[in-house]
Amino acid sequence: MTRPSTMTIRLTVFLIVMIVVTAQEAPSTRNLLNFLSMVSGVFHNKKQVNRELVAENSESETEHDFLKVIWQVVNIPQLAPAITMYHEERDGGDVFRKQIWVISEANQVIHIQPLNVTSVGSDDWSNVVLEPAKDQCEIVFQPVEPDVYMGTIPDCTRDSEVTQLPYYGFTVTCHSVNTLIYFQSSREAISKLPYVFKNTQRFLLPDSLTQTSRDFVPPCGYN
Repeated sequence: MTRPSTMTIRLTVFLIVMIVVTAQEAPSTRNLLNFLSMVSGVFHNKKQVNRELVAENSESETEHDFLKVIWQVVNIPQLAPAITMYHEERDGGDVFRKQIWVISEANQVIHIQPLNVTSVGSDDWSNVVLEPAKDQCEIVFQPVEPDVYMGTIPDCTRDSEVTQLPYYGFTVTCHSVNTLIYFQSSREAISKLPYVFKNTQRFLLPDSLTQTSRDFVPPCGYN
């Protein structure tokens, strides 16, 4: 196995430090807390897939893949005091996206810098190994009305030679997280209708985030 050079390791550490320095000044505003609360949890589109199986009278043929997505605020010691969230996506039992999101906010826009997880190491994230994504991999969300966010997530799993990355379009509400996949090379099956992910488990935000907003109430409730 080829070991990364000292120069590569130093560059990776430098880029991660720069991301943290940029993000650490962001306060936990009500807008940011609302967004984090709404996406914190486990989501999947099983109901959508089952409905398609019945409609097609099939045991396997569906327009949408069965996907499971996890978002959870976690404490990454090496990235403190930045706000960080774990993001995972599964196709059946196959994990094909695993990232740490470094989150900040400016002018009501949520800015997210993804870091690829190459190794977790331990349950407390103290030994997680991270790798910066491309510059154009920034994720953005903004509120379009109360408790509704829209944004884009670039497909950063693509080959490094691709200069213009395709984007997933996302809409986040208290009822579901919806995403439209329309580019042929996506890891997921493309469809004319969006993927509809329903929440199956919500994660509460840590007290360290909400302590400056004692009256904060999750917009989607606690369940």
